[in-house]
Amino acid sequence: MTFLSSLLRAQRGFATIEFAFASIFLFGIIMVALDIGVYAQQKLRLGNAVEQAAIIAFNGRAGTVDTASITTYVAAVAGGSPQLSYQCNGGTCGGAVATKCIGAQGADGWPTYTDPTTSNGVTSCADGSLPGSYMAIRATRTYQSVVVPDRYLNGGTMQQQAVVRLS
Repeated sequence: MTFLSSLLRAQRGFATIEFAFASIFLFGIIMVALDIGVYAQQKLRLGNAVEQAAIIAFNGRAGTVDTASITTYVAAVAGGSPQLSYQCNGGTCGGAVATKCIGAQGADGWPTYTDPTTSNGVTSCADGSLPGSYMAIRATRTYQSVVVPDRYLNGGTMQQQAVVRLS
């Protein structure tokens, strides 16, 4: 009985136990911060790759835009295997694309397009802007988190989009 009571009164080793509990808590916070940081870094890389792809499309606007080289470039810069999709004035890219007016983002996330109007020999859009040929580039990539549940990171899917006026 005296051994048990002396063991309960002993204060040696409390700092070690407190440090063990505190380090588990701190380690968890650090892991969550690293997981969110890696997600943000990869999303920024994907966004940067899509923006650069828009510049490549703009530079190649004189001829037909080569979507195969853009896809290869985005995959190399963003890392992983992003899925890319393209839209030119609301349709497929390639060949002759009609001149359209770009509008707000639709329910599917793609921009909406309307036909321009001609008045007094001047073709313009309803908002007063000039119509043109637009290309939208969307890259989607999955992210596998380590600690943070996917529902807190957009379901584990990151998506970036850019729209460029080609003419």
